[in-house]
Amino acid sequence: MSLSPPPPPVPPVTPSAPPTREQITYSSSLTHFFGWFLTVLVVSTVCLLTLVGSHVAAKGGGGQSLNAEYMLTGELIIGLKHLGVEEALLQPQMAGLVTQTPAQSMAKAILLEQIRGPEAGIQALESITLDPASSSVDSDSAQDQQRLLELVNSLMFAQASGAPCKPLEPEASEFLAAQLPFYGPFLEAQATGDTESVESMTAASVRLLFTLFAFVLWYVFAFLAGLIGLILIVILALKRAGHGAVPTGIDLRARTGSVYIETFGFWLLAFFGLSFLAEYVFSLTDWNQSVPELNLVGSMIAMFASLCTLYWPRLRGIDSPGLFTQLGLARVNLIKEMLCGVLIYATAIPLLVIGLGLSALLGWIIDSIFGAQPAPSHPVTDMLAGSTVNLVLIYLLACVAAPIVEEIMFRGVLYRYLREVSRFTGFIVSFSFAALVSSLIFAAIHPQGISFIPVLGALAVAFCIGREWRGSLIAPIVAHGINNLVTVTLGMLLLG
Repeated sequence: MSLSPPPPPVPPVTPSAPPTREQITYSSSLTHFFGWFLTVLVVSTVCLLTLVGSHVAAKGGGGQSLNAEYMLTGELIIGLKHLGVEEALLQPQMAGLVTQTPAQSMAKAILLEQIRGPEAGIQALESITLDPASSSVDSDSAQDQQRLLELVNSLMFAQASGAPCKPLEPEASEFLAAQLPFYGPFLEAQATGDTESVESMTAASVRLLFTLFAFVLWYVFAFLAGLIGLILIVILALKRAGHGAVPTGIDLRARTGSVYIETFGFWLLAFFGLSFLAEYVFSLTDWNQSVPELNLVGSMIAMFASLCTLYWPRLRGIDSPGLFTQLGLARVNLIKEMLCGVLIYATAIPLLVIGLGLSALLGWIIDSIFGAQPAPSHPVTDMLAGSTVNLVLIYLLACVAAPIVEEIMFRGVLYRYLREVSRFTGFIVSFSFAALVSSLIFAAIHPQGISFIPVLGALAVAFCIGREWRGSLIAPIVAHGINNLVTVTLGMLLLG
């Protein structure tokens, strides 16, 4: 009888530990569909409203006064002419002035008079036809147009005669300045022989040119620094990948399912709903006209109030530490992340150049199909000439409120969701998918217009790089804030 070794002891059966919050999937196909349906619905509505607004503006329904971009182009052309730039080099700027209203046609005629002489200006004025029966022009506007054309004609003929005419009546001079900012006063000063005003306005145009030149140098420096930064980030990512590490700062171990796309859809609804509500409430009061700054205050309140939708993940079972970590809001070295934010802003400039090229191509395609469209413009540009309080509020809204709220929702909530649902496709595909989709939605809901989507999308891709590289939202928030700071300052100096 052989002896065999005793069987190994059977380990006691212990109950498995309950799944942690990080292991629970908070979704179903229905909740995914609901989140995307809400997102697509709101984004499509915003895009449709933007298209309708562009169509109305293209048909000349945007009012009689010139917009800020039209004034800026005129001032730059006057400044360039004063510095001796030849007519052939000014033609591209002239060609960019699309005349969609009688006021714009008169402004362009004044520029032609400056560049080619009085005969060219008078000929351009003679080609302007006013249509009082147009549905987009009421009787009062038609009378204003006729009066404006008569004033410009009289001043143009006086300029052509070479003999100064008598000054306009104060009321007529104010009317001319209101309807044709910069253009009207400049023509009046020349026609009446007011050399002091002509020299003052010309000097202001030259200063504008040097301001623009300084910003061009800034962007060239940022472009070179950003190109180097992009190369360094790619090298760092490849080095980490070579050591077997995934080149990402985002922890995707937690499975949150559809929670964040639901949250993003609710946020879009809350943000635009609260914004429209605030604007509607102010429109019912006299404050809308007497204290226009309250509109900006209302926008900031609506923007921060929309963050209340971040409580939805808590209701769906994600605890506060998990929420903050997953959205990139955990504690970090603030100084280090802010410095990285400066680098991320620089890396956005090379991508911005690519976006500008794509935007120009898209604009050309749209113009070819639908006719000349208004140049991309943000509504805030028409507010830069307001009071000091108004300007401070614009800076707070654009450089503080918007970067914080938009980065939390786009690079925090939406980008995190897209990276998680595409994590099985590999890092490169997953990152590209999440960056492009979130950036497209980010660009589409901004009011600059369809042709400007590539520009905003390029900036958003840079912010996604910062989010992926750092794992925190601090760097993208800082980069976003710097970009808006530079843009608003440039607009204030050129258009304000």
